[in-house]
Amino acid sequence: MDFVTPALAPALPEIVLLSGVCVVMLVDLFWPGREQVVTFVGSLLVLLLTLWSLSAGEPATVTTFSGSYVADSLAVLIKAAAVLGVVAIFIYGRDYFRKHGLSRGEFYTLGLFALLGVMILAS
Repeated sequence: MDFVTPALAPALPEIVLLSGVCVVMLVDLFWPGREQVVTFVGSLLVLLLTLWSLSAGEPATVTTFSGSYVADSLAVLIKAAAVLGVVAIFIYGRDYFRKHGLSRGEFYTLGLFALLGVMILAS
């Protein structure tokens, strides 16, 4: 049985999101202070980069990872809707968390990891 290297280009949005989540998590860990403005802005930038990488993909249907990952127009639509939904949740949730003294970076990193799971399931 020969190992076939999968094409990684169709999974570019997930790779961008995972890389961004790791950076946001490290910045949140080492940034002083508990008011997480930097984590909020970083999370929004990661979401915008993910949305950009979604639009930069191929319009054709591509199957990779031994048939377990399918990148097509429906998957791109679901992923874009999920990213925009998380952007709205982060923007509207920020005021609530600041009002109740719960402004922590864990909300943003958990939200980004959940979005990563949704994006993988969409494909």
